[in-house]
Amino acid sequence: MKVLVLSLTLVAALAADPEKPFWANEDTYGHEQDAWTSLQGDLTSNYYLVKSTALSDPVWGNNFTCVSVRATSKNDGEKSIQAVIKYKAQEDQALHITEEKIYAVSHYNYQKANAIKYVTKAGELTDVLAYSNGASCDVYYVPPTQDYELWATNIEDIAKECTEKFKAYSTKKEARDVYTIDCE
Repeated sequence: MKVLVLSLTLVAALAADPEKPFWANEDTYGHEQDAWTSLQGDLTSNYYLVKSTALSDPVWGNNFTCVSVRATSKNDGEKSIQAVIKYKAQEDQALHITEEKIYAVSHYNYQKANAIKYVTKAGELTDVLAYSNGASCDVYYVPPTQDYELWATNIEDIAKECTEKFKAYSTKKEARDVYTIDCE
């Protein structure tokens, strides 16, 4: 019997995703991780990438700044939006504007959509929604690099719970300002 219990424990431990963050638990946190609701917020407001722990991005380049997104249309059947994303890259500091399709998808074996998939010229990129207040701010996680992003509709008035979640989740890396008043 002990061998069976130890074997089952070992199988469960090996099956666990070592890269899966503690908050990636649909039963406990799923109510604050609705990616489709988050994406639809882009239809009514600009969202600004206020803070990030990442220094580079496959699309935005190195030391990217002034990142914002605004949806131009949505497709309820696909759970997708067409969006305009603006950003500056360190290489030239020019304002770049791209149009991308973004889908609400499931990640970490969730039943509902808890992540977003960008379809870009650089390929497909998936970010997982760690937290959303459902109205004005989101905290996203970038699985390949284990970085975090704080997105908000108002850079000067970010909901306290979003700032707190971002700080709590991103403790292993230093955060930097991305979209500031200087971008306007």
